[in-house]
Amino acid sequence: MSNSKRIAEVVLNVERRRLAGELKGSRLDAAAKAAAGEVVKEVSGLSRSDCQEVLRCFEGFGLKGSEEQAVIFKRLVKVTLSGGSVGQFVEILKLAAEGGVKSKPVLTSIAATLTPTRTASFTPRLTSRVLQNLARLHTSITTHLHPAVIPTLISKDFAPIKKERDFSTVLWAVVKMQVVQERLLKDAVDTSLEKNNWGGKELSLVAWCLGKTGFNSVNATQFFEKVFAAAKVGSLTPLDLSHCLYGCGVLRVGNQAGVRELIAGIRRVKTPLTPQMASTALWAMGRVRYAGDGDYREIANRAAERCSNLSIPAVVNIVWALSVSSVGFSTTTMPILRLLANADAVRTLTPREISSVLSSFSVLKQSDKPYPTPAKTITTYISQAISTSNVEFPPKIACFAAMSLSNLRMTSHAAFSTLERHILKGFHAVPQGLLPKVVLAMSAAGAGKDLIPRVEKDGCGVEEAVMVVYAMGR
Repeated sequence: MSNSKRIAEVVLNVERRRLAGELKGSRLDAAAKAAAGEVVKEVSGLSRSDCQEVLRCFEGFGLKGSEEQAVIFKRLVKVTLSGGSVGQFVEILKLAAEGGVKSKPVLTSIAATLTPTRTASFTPRLTSRVLQNLARLHTSITTHLHPAVIPTLISKDFAPIKKERDFSTVLWAVVKMQVVQERLLKDAVDTSLEKNNWGGKELSLVAWCLGKTGFNSVNATQFFEKVFAAAKVGSLTPLDLSHCLYGCGVLRVGNQAGVRELIAGIRRVKTPLTPQMASTALWAMGRVRYAGDGDYREIANRAAERCSNLSIPAVVNIVWALSVSSVGFSTTTMPILRLLANADAVRTLTPREISSVLSSFSVLKQSDKPYPTPAKTITTYISQAISTSNVEFPPKIACFAAMSLSNLRMTSHAAFSTLERHILKGFHAVPQGLLPKVVLAMSAAGAGKDLIPRVEKDGCGVEEAVMVVYAMGR
């Protein structure tokens, strides 16, 4: 047995005992930690393949992100760069992404190998693999990369792999890293229409990317027709359906019959819907003004079954969707709303989420649907949170929040004054014609007076002038 194998065997022996069920819980933790410590002491003797074996064992031990993992990775990078191929280097990237590596020295050493000159020689298929793993490491590694590396990678001609899944992977990766170019998005849409061999996975990834970027291709209508056809024949997985609905929601795809095919696919899912899937579906239905009360009720009821697993952003999306629909809240779905009915939950809301919840309640208040009792409690908590929070509200979001508070008959001077300060900091970003309405809304609570000179200075029409004069007289 070689010295490298002897060192790795210490860890591999613990892994075999773990898989056999001999080591569990605290015993496994102790044995894994001891084995990892032994390997780290002799790390300089490990070969590339044995480093990879040890790292895979570390995942089973729960040692992701540990100091021991960082030491082994550093050794792996060193031995690979000393004589490994480009393919082996990509394997390092993959292992780093799967292992959730955070060590700065390791990431720096990996990033140092990705020079613009070296990446320029990568084939399209190799580039797609590199981009995929860089995207998974995005927030950790991009600060260590040469600034020309990502542009060099995404500037390649991906024509040779357009028939493959690699192309949609490239698109997903660049969107994930927020460096996507419209050229790639347009190319993806056009290629999906030209080729008949793009499966549901590829179509759904493109739909998700269109949603993430808000890019509305001239051929988007035809593209979504193809998506709807795939849904009709059942070739989309639950995750594919969710991605497609997200794209439809962002772009407000108006094909009700097509969206109904996606919703039917969601309803056919036999396993419990994940919180993300349920909230995305309902949110998209609200965005496209979907007409189908039965579909709203079934998906909302299935979301309520796993109510405790819902994240706050998911709850906000569901609350908004049910509010703008003709369904509203029932006894079954009320527990979803109650998740927001405490001060701690409200304090976690972002300004955009606060505005969304207030807008939802405002719509409910003005509709003929029953107004849910928890809404009043939540609105009070939100008003208090706005008054005391140091979080910065974007001016436009602050305007909408103020108008919704007014519609809900809230008169907290402190809340309105806080929103007024946020609006004043960036009132030039507020769309024309919106400020007078905000002034009128705030005037009921004795706020908004500092905004009046801004409205007069910017000029306003007769209707807006009447609003301002009325507000001044309050």
